[in-house]
Amino acid sequence: MDSSMVVVLVGLLTVVTASSSRCTPLQILKVKNQWQRAYGIGRMRDDFGLAIWRSIFAHDPTVLPLFERVHGDDLYHPDFIAHSARVFGALESLITLLDQPDTYEMQVAFLRSVHNYRNLAENHIWLMKNALMRIIPAALQFCFDEYAWNSCLDKIMEDINGSHS
Repeated sequence: MDSSMVVVLVGLLTVVTASSSRCTPLQILKVKNQWQRAYGIGRMRDDFGLAIWRSIFAHDPTVLPLFERVHGDDLYHPDFIAHSARVFGALESLITLLDQPDTYEMQVAFLRSVHNYRNLAENHIWLMKNALMRIIPAALQFCFDEYAWNSCLDKIMEDINGSHS
């Protein structure tokens, strides 16, 4: 194989890799479908949120003081349950809007301002992503598309952080 053929193959591989790392329309459909199944309805949503928060606090207990205002030391406190519903409702809205760029950007801008107001560090958002990547596969039990979730959650988290390109 001559060097020009290698350059072409490397270039194609780069394009394929770059495009596969984006949250594609097919990945969006998969994530939306899997989110509905994992997040569920009614009381299932509280249980889902509880699992995510337990995972976050287990992996980094130093973030617990950030949740003092909503009684984060008691995951069953009504204020914390309400907070959890707001957080996952916001995440659900972003997942739902992934294929509606204008509305999605408006929602991202609002959530970014909330995070800035609360002085949340970038690593806090990644704690959430990592917890989601642990809990969603367990909630689904099968048919979890790790690549789609990584791609779309990376997009969401980077957009909230204001670090997307």
